[in-house]
Amino acid sequence: MPHVLANIPVWVLPLFLSLLYISLRATRSRTVPKAVIYALPCLGLLTLRTVTSFDAQWIAIGAFTPAYAAGTALGFRAQDKWTISSTRSHVSLRGEWMTMITVMGVFFLNFATGTINAMAPSLAATPLYAAAFGTLAGGMSGIFFGRALRVMRTATGAT
Repeated sequence: MPHVLANIPVWVLPLFLSLLYISLRATRSRTVPKAVIYALPCLGLLTLRTVTSFDAQWIAIGAFTPAYAAGTALGFRAQDKWTISSTRSHVSLRGEWMTMITVMGVFFLNFATGTINAMAPSLAATPLYAAAFGTLAGGMSGIFFGRALRVMRTATGAT
């Protein structure tokens, strides 16, 4: 275990603490710029770099795509109950835990994959691992996109 901790890049802890802070803020009602909500899908799409890096990348992509669609649908439906009001540039949201689950989920998924690549590269090279990563990454990434779509749709007055 100390060997694993010694090899963690320096930037990982500040990133983790920043994401934890953002996630904890989301558990309370707040008003945020819509640009923040619209930028969150970019965080989820950072997993695409990893998805395409697998030896079995077509399996990972094949798992990512339907999971992304399912996550989008889930995020779209769920966001409606958390949106209080919307102005041209801001949205008021109820506190919720899905943001923490998805943000921390994406972080830990990428962290675990980096650790497994370093410690057990033969495991990371299996089609099963690529499929599991693609499914989890796609689902969590899709949730960000679905939530942004719901906020955008709320902004235009459509339901």
